[in-house]
Amino acid sequence: MTTIRVEAEVRDRLAARAEEHGRSLGAELRAMLDEMMWQGIEAGYRRLAAHPEEMAAYQAETAEWTLAGLGDLAITAAEEYPEYNS
Repeated sequence: MTTIRVEAEVRDRLAARAEEHGRSLGAELRAMLDEMMWQGIEAGYRRLAAHPEEMAAYQAETAEWTLAGLGDLAITAAEEYPEYNS
């Protein structure tokens, strides 16, 4: 735990928002930061979607990782790093 100094007006706004959501001030701050993170992720996908070639490359890479079998990955790692094989 820590204490932060904020103007009373900021504290009051945060407290009102926390009360609306039935959360503590800390939980409200955490929720706000999480929301900002997801908004940033969504904005990144929108920017990516605006460039069809880049989006296609991203989707191809995602499909490659999604379809990779763990057994295949283990074989690849064993071949790539033989010094760690026993």
